Amino acid sequence: MITVKINIIDIPGTYWERVKYTLTEIGSRIGIKFVLSEEEEDVIQYTPYRDRYSFRDCDYFFDKRCYEQPNPFTSSTTNLPSFSNSPHDSDFIGYCFFHLMLFGEYFVENSAKSQDGNFLSKDLPGFIKENAKVAHVDERCVEISKRLSKREERQFIDPYYSFGFCLTHDTDQLNLCNPREIAYNFVKYALRQDSAFLKKANDGLKDFIQKKDSWDLFGSWQLAKLKISPSPSCFYLSCISYARSTVNDVRSHIFNSKVNLDAIKFLSDQGHEFGLHPCINAKLSQKEFSLSKKLLQDRLGLSLFGVRHHYWSLDWRSPYKTYRKHVNAGFRYDTSMAWKDIEGFRSGTCIPYKTFDTFRNRCLDHYILPTAIMDGHLLPSTIDLPNEIALTAEDRFQNILNQVKKYNGILVVDWHTECLKYRYHGKNNFNFIHELIHKYISSSQSLQATPWEFIKRYHDHRQSYKVA
Repeated sequence: MITVKINIIDIPGTYWERVKYTLTEIGSRIGIKFVLSEEEEDVIQYTPYRDRYSFRDCDYFFDKRCYEQPNPFTSSTTNLPSFSNSPHDSDFIGYCFFHLMLFGEYFVENSAKSQDGNFLSKDLPGFIKENAKVAHVDERCVEISKRLSKREERQFIDPYYSFGFCLTHDTDQLNLCNPREIAYNFVKYALRQDSAFLKKANDGLKDFIQKKDSWDLFGSWQLAKLKISPSPSCFYLSCISYARSTVNDVRSHIFNSKVNLDAIKFLSDQGHEFGLHPCINAKLSQKEFSLSKKLLQDRLGLSLFGVRHHYWSLDWRSPYKTYRKHVNAGFRYDTSMAWKDIEGFRSGTCIPYKTFDTFRNRCLDHYILPTAIMDGHLLPSTIDLPNEIALTAEDRFQNILNQVKKYNGILVVDWHTECLKYRYHGKNNFNFIHELIHKYISSSQSLQATPWEFIKRYHDHRQSYKVA
């Protein structure tokens, strides 16, 4: 293992935990273990004194603004840290902490944010928007490695693979015959005049009258996984156990609808993972996470380790508050780190990283696995997919995949469970996503695993690079 000594003695002690966390995440990406040292010679100096007489090309400038959470009411881009390519003027190390903590999002206008703090990509400030589809934190880590003229080619995924691929499925509709689904689809048809909603409403009403579930979502996926996607994946199951539901919440879920438990058991036995897809207001309730996890595990007879929020709806104003609730409920990872309306890298990375609580100034026993692509990012929910949109979507998919390959990361794709029902969502849409995966994701090039398997692998890898 390559080790590099670094002296941070000039940095105020209140920042040390953040610096050590950042050095651990950087080291995990470039194969270098940073070791703290108080020596003056033959060590890297990480210092706020850029005019210091001993500042060398291999030293790094410390800018405390990279480590301080901006004030959402007074933040101005005029007080941003420098993000230039000069290590004498810009804090290369702090850059990684700033973006992993999503500090740049505090510069989004409050009027553009929803109640939970999320927003559309058009409202991003320029310095984030230009890198929204770039794994720029991983890029900065490579630049640090090059300046040190050292890099150990040790991949946490596997030395025999160039990248990882993780297929996930959010379950927003468990069946059509739930009265809430029937009412919702009739209303949607009235508002949008989209025949897909009318078909859903009529089919759901027929099933309700005949007391059957012809939708059988997981029975259909049981067959599909044998034919089209043998690689292990994760299904996130929706439910509402305690929190108040909203108009955009899931309507048919594991506790109020029929579900094919035999099919779920079969998928689990085949190596597929199951996680929680909590309701929108779950972020406000510790009990919602804890109770939903217990009830789901009891009903399915499975262990749940991960979460992906419905509508990506965690507390984006203070994400650590939601992550604390995950930890307290026994969850170990989250895959909600994604842009709301575009593909890309919200925190600038395609590699997992440990969660850091910026209020309590410490790591949590919890990881973030960023999601780069959702089906809705690339494709409209129409029955017929125009050729020009398909061509553009393929180019966008390739662009993200190329970024992931470049940094030996993981491509996490969110392909909604109900998209298999192409009578309503477009057969060519379903086939398009399947063909993209078949065309560009090779089992000889990529390690294909569930989110929890990737998190365990990264946890073990990261331990070797932890800065004490």
